[in-house]
Order: sequence, then structure tokens, then C-alpha cells
Amino acid sequence: MYYIRFTDDINADIERGHSLDFRDKSKLAGLCAWKIAEDYNPWDDNSIIASAERTARQIARNSYAGYGSTTRYAVVEGEYLGSGNDGSIINIIRVITELSL
Repeated sequence: MYYIRFTDDINADIERGHSLDFRDKSKLAGLCAWKIAEDYNPWDDNSIIASAERTARQIARNSYAGYGSTTRYAVVEGEYLGSGNDGSIINIIRVITELSL
């Protein structure tokens, strides 16, 4: 699955390996991210990136974007671990790219 994660430093996030629950600050099983909601071709990184940008704009418009950044985000491939604060909890498999709104 493909996700976006609002962050200023995806590498530091990956090294840390977890997000914190916003209510009680407990460690979550992985990193919080938003599932890419748009259609994309999973064998075409450019298609994934275009869909990720549409998803990021939608999230930023309808909520608060993210905890780590309101404009920078990483497009990642990840393993779904469960639901989290507002999106999904994932284990990142690879970073496709980092972008800004």
C-alpha cells in the first residue's frame, strides 16, 4: 500500500520507528500516515506521486495536515499495521519521494 506522511524529516521518523498517540503520548506500533485515496498505477511511481499530491492537498484542506509538518510530506510504500490517531499506522518499506504542497 502507498501512503503519505507529513514530516520535515522522514529519515528521522524511520529511525525512531513509531509515532506517539496524541491523547496519552504512548508509543504506537509504527508511524502514522494517510493512505493514498486516489486511483494510481502501483507499478508507476509517477502515478503514485500524482495521486499522493491530490491526497495531501485534500487532507491539508479538510484537516490540519500533519503533526510533523503542514506542507512537507513523504510518499512511501508501507505495511499496514492498524488504525492510528487519524489515519493508519504503518511500517515503512521504502520512501518514494519527499514533496511540499
